[in-house]
Amino acid sequence: MTLMMKLRGRSQTTVLISGRRSVLVVARSTKPGGEAPTMTFEFPEALNWQTPGELGRAFAARAVEQGFQLHAIGSVGLPAGWMALRQSTFPPPQDRRLLPGIVEFAADDLFAERLDELALSYQVAVGTDVATASILACHRNRLDQLQAFLAAAGIVPQRIVPLAVAVTQAIKLPTSQSVLLLQYGHEAEIALVDAGRVMWMATIDLPDSPADEVAEVADEFRRVRLNLPPGGPRTLIALADRSLSHTTAQALHLETIEAMPIDAAPGVGGHSPLALMAAGVLRSRTANLNFLTSSRPRSLRDWRAIFKRTALAAVLLLAVLGYFAYDWFDARNRAADFQQQIDSLALDSANILQLKALNDATDPWFRTHPDHLHALLALTRQFPDDGVIWLTSCEVDETGRVTVVGRARSRAAVLTLLTKLETSGEFDGIAPSYVRQQSAGDGLVTFAATCRHRQGDDL
Repeated sequence: MTLMMKLRGRSQTTVLISGRRSVLVVARSTKPGGEAPTMTFEFPEALNWQTPGELGRAFAARAVEQGFQLHAIGSVGLPAGWMALRQSTFPPPQDRRLLPGIVEFAADDLFAERLDELALSYQVAVGTDVATASILACHRNRLDQLQAFLAAAGIVPQRIVPLAVAVTQAIKLPTSQSVLLLQYGHEAEIALVDAGRVMWMATIDLPDSPADEVAEVADEFRRVRLNLPPGGPRTLIALADRSLSHTTAQALHLETIEAMPIDAAPGVGGHSPLALMAAGVLRSRTANLNFLTSSRPRSLRDWRAIFKRTALAAVLLLAVLGYFAYDWFDARNRAADFQQQIDSLALDSANILQLKALNDATDPWFRTHPDHLHALLALTRQFPDDGVIWLTSCEVDETGRVTVVGRARSRAAVLTLLTKLETSGEFDGIAPSYVRQQSAGDGLVTFAATCRHRQGDDL
């Protein structure tokens, strides 16, 4: 595992937590262009990540003894072993402010855990026809252990970011698809980077003895090569010693090894692999990469349970609304027919009384519920004509809030409908509840969402 941090104020320090039993610290250089001082903290025998408080206090005591200042640490970088990575594609949103909600929506479908159990970090590349996201999830229980360690050491971080992503954003990649190698302590991390976005990550245990490195690392890389996505020639970008870089290039059949094209961030001197990784983390300022800013949304699976329990009531309510709508239109048509009869001939008193009774029965309801019909009509206009998406239930309350449940032939059809509702100008507060692939094998997708119909005073 690797943890990087930056000191606030004048002094800047980067801390690397490496491996399961050790911590590496990289501090700012006191001389211009000098190498960044480092410290290795080996975990005491009785301490580990299951005892974060005691581990943090022991780490702080060792760091202070070595002259490292911990009170101003601000940035934390996590390695691949702390998180899971998934890929998602969706139609490009017209408003980028919708991206956090779309990413959470996709993450709920990609990860087995409940969404409120995860902290999310993501990279998004928006193209003309499709947006592609790399979504990284860190379990909040592990994040709580990390924060307990930091609190015990007297550290209050401002950012916790993925290490490989932070380094990738700080370098100039020589090809569209590259392999990034990071070495820290007795571990290494390898990531596949395509068009500046991390697509795949893995960690590799390194042997204690350099003499055993070639054989053991080659065995590790045989496993990695089986999982590496297929592709054309790639370039290895190595933040590691030359021996490990050479072994990696041979094991993965990479054509070249490029020097790291990165300038050290202010406060971190030298060009060692650890100093350059620290520089990458210190440069990271993107809010959506920060695990600390990941909200704790209410689980969308709770909404699924609610909709399952209320599905019958929603269908009945939709039937009642449909009946009133049909009855109102039917009454209006009949009233128009009667009016024509009045204009063309003298109706007898029985017909006149019947017309009055019909109007008295329908007009009060229409005067108190006109926006329900306008909401249904505005909602209907947003659906495509090709039948790729349809509703199974719809509910409109007195405030104009619309709750819909339906099915679609693809996730893209659902996201397209939500985007059309957002841009139509007739709805606001669009909030997807869930999108789930059917398990019956028919290829259909079920979904639910809420929005508010903008009434006359809102337009």
